[in-house]
Amino acid sequence: MRRSASLPHVGRAARLRRALTLAALTCCVAGCPTTPSPPNDTGVDGDADADTSDPDTHVIAQGACVDALDCEVGGALPACKIVECVDERCVVSDLADGIGCDDGDPCSTGETCASGVCLGDGGCNDDNPCTSDGCDPDSGCVHTFNQTPCDDGSGCTSDDRCFQGACVGVELDCDDQKQCTEDSCDPLAGCQHAPRTGPCDDGDACTKGDACASGVCEPGPAVVCGDPDNVCVSGTCDPLTGCQIEILSGPCDDSNACTAPDSCVEGTCTGPTIACDDGNPCTDDYCDTAAGCTTVDNVLPCDDGDVCTVDDVCHAGLCAPGAANPLCCDVGDDAACDDANPCTVDLCDGGLCANTPLDCDDGFGCTADRCDAGTCVSAPWGPAPDAPLTVSDFEGGAPLDGWLLASNNAQVSWQVDALDPHAGAASLYCGNLPAHSYDFGATLATASRTLALPPGQVTLRLWTRLSLAENASCIFDVLKVSVDDTELTPLCSSVAVWTEQTYVLDAFAGRDVTLTFTFDTFDDQANDGGGVWIDDLTLEVTSDLDCCVDAADCDDADPCTTDACAASSSCVHTALQDCP
Repeated sequence: MRRSASLPHVGRAARLRRALTLAALTCCVAGCPTTPSPPNDTGVDGDADADTSDPDTHVIAQGACVDALDCEVGGALPACKIVECVDERCVVSDLADGIGCDDGDPCSTGETCASGVCLGDGGCNDDNPCTSDGCDPDSGCVHTFNQTPCDDGSGCTSDDRCFQGACVGVELDCDDQKQCTEDSCDPLAGCQHAPRTGPCDDGDACTKGDACASGVCEPGPAVVCGDPDNVCVSGTCDPLTGCQIEILSGPCDDSNACTAPDSCVEGTCTGPTIACDDGNPCTDDYCDTAAGCTTVDNVLPCDDGDVCTVDDVCHAGLCAPGAANPLCCDVGDDAACDDANPCTVDLCDGGLCANTPLDCDDGFGCTADRCDAGTCVSAPWGPAPDAPLTVSDFEGGAPLDGWLLASNNAQVSWQVDALDPHAGAASLYCGNLPAHSYDFGATLATASRTLALPPGQVTLRLWTRLSLAENASCIFDVLKVSVDDTELTPLCSSVAVWTEQTYVLDAFAGRDVTLTFTFDTFDDQANDGGGVWIDDLTLEVTSDLDCCVDAADCDDADPCTTDACAASSSCVHTALQDCP
């Protein structure tokens, strides 16, 4: 870059002298031609004043300089040389010692300037032990990979050796095979083994819960093999394989006085339950696991074996006779059995009076047969009802009309209750009001009424809700349902919601029967229930019989028949002759 515009004006002669001086200086550095050519003085400032005979080997200055930027270099300077502006004149100076340079020798390394001259060590050593160093005159230094032993400076490797110009070692395996140390490697210190805590395995199958302590696996508590409390199992431990369990056989003792004889069966000590029934109905027999068979006197009804006593009751473990049986009689004395009922046949049968109802069945299915003052009377039933017949819904002004109620317990009886009926405002309840409980001692309470059952297929439907002290035997704390002397399916499980019960009464169809509900808690041992509720009794009747009261009941709407009600109270349909 030229800055002549900033220089003071000098004359032509002065510029010529400066050019000759710089040319002479350049020749001294780079070598000059034998006969230097004079400057081409055209009389015009600019590059026309420069020596163009060898532009790569000399310096041309145009006018005076203020700094080095005013000095033009025609080509590359020798190594370690620099053009500077000194006293407003362009001069070539030495670079400072120690500055890197290139002496042109391909095998020289580490060249630096010294007193304006580029000097190097002339060698190719790259300070890499994993290369073999040499020099090729054409291409310069050559560094060939070798495989000599070396040291990579890391304490975490061994067998270090040169590979592809780098020192590479085999990574050390710092595992000390100890489960209670944390193994690691430090490049300076090498393998490190720090103690750790936590679970471990001491190699003994007869210990459990082993744990590390101070770098050592300490054994835990001994393993318990088998059940020490089970006499039918033997347990031993082998340090290598662990627990060995042996199932024993033979007699044993299960510490239960209610089983005998005890023996080991598949690793369990067991035995059959002993029978504690002493055959005495006046004792409650049970087994206590510690004391064995135990008996407790009860106060249950019993039979002393004498037909001439009734209501026998257990006392002090014995059956005590009850009151004299009014039906007791001398064999053959039928007159003593006269019940003054003309509708019964009275006999002394086996020492007891038997009063058997007269058989008034006329053989016709459409009549209701009964005895009236010793005379059999048969009344027609008429057609089967079209809808269920209501027996009792316990509503209205006389809800218990037609029912006969009895109880041996003044605190517990059958009565109407308004608490949660099935339908309507009330239901039939057996218990204590307002307590809604029957926990007032033994109770035997009955509610009965007469039902006139039509002929055909008859089903009694009713709804029940029961709160009982559970009795799996279904003997006490039970609701019994009976028709005449026939007991139907009893109810003995607590059911908190209303549930429909059905009883098929086909065997009793066509006659009057007595329906009886009996609530029995006579054992007086578990009476902490709420009681029983009954509601909405109905009879559902279907019949294949064509029953009638009069001919109007027999109209079959067939103009070709004559319809009549026969003496059997059954419809008769006679076909007319010559009827189209």
